[in-house]
Amino acid sequence: MFKDYVWFIYSLTAAALWGIHYATAGEMSKNVPAFVITIFYLVFVTIFSIIVLLIVKSPTLLITALISHINLTTLWQLGIMGITGSISNFLIFSAIADSTATKASIVEITYPLFVALFSLILYGENALNFKTGIGGILIFLGVTMVMRG
Repeated sequence: MFKDYVWFIYSLTAAALWGIHYATAGEMSKNVPAFVITIFYLVFVTIFSIIVLLIVKSPTLLITALISHINLTTLWQLGIMGITGSISNFLIFSAIADSTATKASIVEITYPLFVALFSLILYGENALNFKTGIGGILIFLGVTMVMRG
């Protein structure tokens, strides 16, 4: 039973960590330009991710897993992720600098809708149903309320 909800625990933990991340970025972005934060963030995340992977998996298993999964499609997808991730981080840090972390992160919370849309367009995944539609409408209504208030 617990194993069925591990994804939920991971997601909730990630959300909490993103909350700490954006609160810290909000404070920092008042004094440091967004491009500097973006560069520092990407370098730090890359180094930290490698360290965590080396702790969780042995270097041999990590290299074997990387070699067995690297192909042209994977490299193309990693490139898209790197480029769009860099631009999106720069834009969110810029938005925080021009407003507040609270307002910027509430607008950014619309990203699940774009994930669903681009998954449908790029990969043919169709996770759209009535519940997803209602959730998307509620997200946009919430964002509209925050922006007007």
